[in-house]
Amino acid sequence: MKLFDHFLCMRNIRDSYREILRIAWPLFFLSASTVVMQFCDRKFLGNSSTEEIAAALPAGNLLATLGTFFISMLSYSNPLTAQFFGAGRKEKCIDVLWSSFRAALLCAGAMLILLPALGALLLRLTLNSTTFYHAINYFMVQIPGQLMLCLAAPFFAFYAGRSRTAVVSAVNIGAALLNILFDWILIFGHWGFPKLGITGAGIATAVSQTLAALTIIGIVLFVNDQSEYPTRNWRSFDRELFRKIFFIGGPSGFQRLNNSLKFTTIILLVGTLGQMALATTTISLSITMVSFMPLIALTESNLILSGQFLGRNECDKAKTTTFHTWTLALIYAFLAFLGYIFFSRPVIALFAPDKPSSELPFESVAHHAWIVLIIMGFWMLTDSVRYVFGSLLRASGDTKALLKISLAVSWGIGIPGFALLTQWIKPPIYLVWFFFIVVSAAEASMIYLRFRQGVWRTQKLTHRQNLRREKN
Repeated sequence: MKLFDHFLCMRNIRDSYREILRIAWPLFFLSASTVVMQFCDRKFLGNSSTEEIAAALPAGNLLATLGTFFISMLSYSNPLTAQFFGAGRKEKCIDVLWSSFRAALLCAGAMLILLPALGALLLRLTLNSTTFYHAINYFMVQIPGQLMLCLAAPFFAFYAGRSRTAVVSAVNIGAALLNILFDWILIFGHWGFPKLGITGAGIATAVSQTLAALTIIGIVLFVNDQSEYPTRNWRSFDRELFRKIFFIGGPSGFQRLNNSLKFTTIILLVGTLGQMALATTTISLSITMVSFMPLIALTESNLILSGQFLGRNECDKAKTTTFHTWTLALIYAFLAFLGYIFFSRPVIALFAPDKPSSELPFESVAHHAWIVLIIMGFWMLTDSVRYVFGSLLRASGDTKALLKISLAVSWGIGIPGFALLTQWIKPPIYLVWFFFIVVSAAEASMIYLRFRQGVWRTQKLTHRQNLRREKN
């Protein structure tokens, strides 16, 4: 009997890992699509001009930072959908979709007003005149793509929250492939198009994002099985769900905004060390962000599965799945770390400009980028805790705690430390980035302690609140 129980336990563990990976592998392409587009922009820009690639990182990260609050807040419809799906309440999944879309319309209007003014102001304050000229063009032409991603976020979540990640993946793979083609055409001026450089890179990204958004909206409305999920039937206004998007998704959005703002501020501070430091950081981060995608995919897989388990009030299964996900994340992070050490130099060489610059020798940039990549390998190991256990807290609705932790670490340790390093001590660039491991480890420790406290088990799930209201 004990042997049978042991066999059953091993089978359950194996099935748990298989389910995590089943959801995660398409999410890898979902998470990777935007980063791959940025990678292609910077790779082609590196071949075109070292000055343009130096401008691409601060402009691209600033745009992502300013838009991340709205898009992340709307993406909270993903765990909401997962909770209702886990509880077997299909009709509420549709209510989440349209409540989130109403919120998306408001967010897109706010983004249209805020992004141009804030982008121009912040880039002007932090970049020299030459770099600003390239950066502001790259920033402005990508705004329409950000608006479309905002409007499409609830539609992506409608499929992802129900574990239908392959659909979401297919759309984003197509967008990434189109972006690579558009980059090649518009940056270098092939097929009779003008050579637009960094402006062409921004246009390529915006067009690809817009096509992806229109595609997923069309799939939800016209390809989806209307007999099971009648998505074309606009539901009556659900005040409670609309409120949840802002009051539970809002802290999640603020946390993502704070993380992006922290990261962008650090990059801008690094930029004050000169073009060598900025070019080194741009190349190393471009590689790191692509290799980070499996970790993000595992995190989103855990978010979906944990949300579904919590929707069925199976907290122990949510906990077990989270630890299994963390195991997979650690294995991947270690392999990526080895890859940085032994195999990253040929990838770094892809960013070599066609016309070398005597003022910014690529050999020196490449050597520093390799060292920074090794440091970022350690960073990925510590960040696996922050990502994976934070995803369980997000799935439960414990978003305010995550926001408080993020603010405390970012502005209590992170930004002051980087300001001290870049403005007064001014060490080599790889020592500046080594401090990031300290910041990441501090935040990961606080998130893990929050997980161990078990507050996430007592969070009130949305579907239970709606059930009580409907019974009354």
